[in-house]
Amino acid sequence: MTRVVAQKSRYLLQIGIAISIVMMPPLMHPIVYNQLLTTYMVLLLMLDARKPMVYQPRMLVMICQLGRDAKDLFRFDKQDLLRLRDALDLPRFKLRNGAVYNGEEALLILLSRIHVPGRWITVQKLFGGSIGKLSEVFNLVVCHLYHRYCVPLLQNLMHHAAHFADWARVIARKTDGAVDFVFAFLDGHFNECCQPGSAGPDVMYSGYYRGHGLKYQFLTAPNGLTIHLPPPFVGSTHDATMLDESGLVEELRGCIAHLGRHYSMYADAIYSLTAYCLIGYRRRDPNTTPAERNWTAIMNRPRTSVEWIIGKVGMTCALTTDAQQQKVGLQNLGMIYSVATLVTNLHTCCYGGVTNQFFETVPPSPEEYLEGL
Repeated sequence: MTRVVAQKSRYLLQIGIAISIVMMPPLMHPIVYNQLLTTYMVLLLMLDARKPMVYQPRMLVMICQLGRDAKDLFRFDKQDLLRLRDALDLPRFKLRNGAVYNGEEALLILLSRIHVPGRWITVQKLFGGSIGKLSEVFNLVVCHLYHRYCVPLLQNLMHHAAHFADWARVIARKTDGAVDFVFAFLDGHFNECCQPGSAGPDVMYSGYYRGHGLKYQFLTAPNGLTIHLPPPFVGSTHDATMLDESGLVEELRGCIAHLGRHYSMYADAIYSLTAYCLIGYRRRDPNTTPAERNWTAIMNRPRTSVEWIIGKVGMTCALTTDAQQQKVGLQNLGMIYSVATLVTNLHTCCYGGVTNQFFETVPPSPEEYLEGL
């Protein structure tokens, strides 16, 4: 009985609001009109106070309205956005105030925010709602994607071990057989951030780059994907120190023991030469022979592909390049950058990149890349 009365009251209030909207001034005084309309809206909200606010999936409608602009806003066109929706299978995200965002709209909020550096008001104009809600949705999606996809795909080298032989053959073909056991390329990247307050500004500062930031260690494959990205290090960390402390060498040893064949990474001369990390000869070393210089030049050409992939992360997810938005202590920058790298990998799966053209390889589809997770 109570439910029926509440439902009838809701209908009456809706009729009252409709009548109020129709009775525009000069038939009704503006002050009286605003007070009456406000009263109706408050009563209507009181009836629905016990129901959680669910933001209905507007993804299909929004994409259809945007048309070609979808790729400009989200870096993916209409068909690939639908493929990502099905492949990622995002759940609903419930906010602290009880509001629930559908996984489809949460995905679009993530892509629009991470693609364009700037203020939240740009995203707010597209999706509506308060900036606090949009920010909370963004953080929830980042946390979900990091633990479900970034950890197994970007911090578990064994997940990619089955492709080591194929990647080594591609690199050997591109280097005219200079080496047949290198499967990936290693490099470090300094990402500038705001100057921290009490979080240790001296540790975050890098004298080489003349700024504050975090350092990331990239291991990339010839198919254009980043296959290993450990949590970030402070900006003053040396690249060789990152390799020693990241645990990548131990993971590679486990992969070699599992595959029964030796493989190695290739990096620039800033690293130390080991059985698991191959480097080129130093050009300024007077003891270097012409044959060694020629071998180094051959290997350095494909090695630059790791820098192309690092640069694509910044182009695809421009939020990571905005130092004013990289706030240590207020944001989990490591999670955000890992998710940006995941989004870049998915972009490569859909559209390829310079690295694929250089090595003449075909990246996996988004469904193949996320299979089994």
